[in-house]
Amino acid sequence: MKISDLVLTHSQFNEGRIHHYVPTARVSRIGIGFDHALPEPSSGEKKKDILTFASTYPHKCTKLTIERIQAWLVQREDADDVRIHIVGTLPEDCSLPGSNWIHYERMPYQQLMALLREKCSLAVYISEYESYGMPPVECLLNGVPCIASDFPSIRENIPHQYIFDKSDEASFIEVANATYDQTIPFTCPEYPDWNQVANLCIKAMQGH
Repeated sequence: MKISDLVLTHSQFNEGRIHHYVPTARVSRIGIGFDHALPEPSSGEKKKDILTFASTYPHKCTKLTIERIQAWLVQREDADDVRIHIVGTLPEDCSLPGSNWIHYERMPYQQLMALLREKCSLAVYISEYESYGMPPVECLLNGVPCIASDFPSIRENIPHQYIFDKSDEASFIEVANATYDQTIPFTCPEYPDWNQVANLCIKAMQGH
């Protein structure tokens, strides 16, 4: 970064982090592009399941994710009807609380998004650190609200009503209940597509 004429990055958080280490760096924030193919609004019976993610990396907080969702389930009268789909590799010291937890070690992206759209009314994403945080955005773009733990890049890219304090169980339960039980139609935030990102990239290089 010290010898580069221009540094392209995808989030305000990353831009600030680069300037923290290299104050003189010329940085342009161009974002990340997404395919915009929102599914048609579902009709009929409300989807009941939850999607979440697992990882062996400590900053992905898999054990805490399981604890928080399980605490949420305990206070739900309809918990017996809810299945939790958890996708990814579980840490060695991590186990699932019950048969309503369905584990998928790996799953192609299109299959994952189909599971989300067809079965789930809520996604959960808990992490210590991300430079952007793509899974919550991908869930939103596929028509399912995703609640996520509070840190800079999430605040930048996820609606505030879906953000909770991961250190506070009550905060998680409050946001999970409000989102899971919401009756107003889901509205997806606006995110750039790849053409917009490419144009920003070209503009940044031309302006250099």
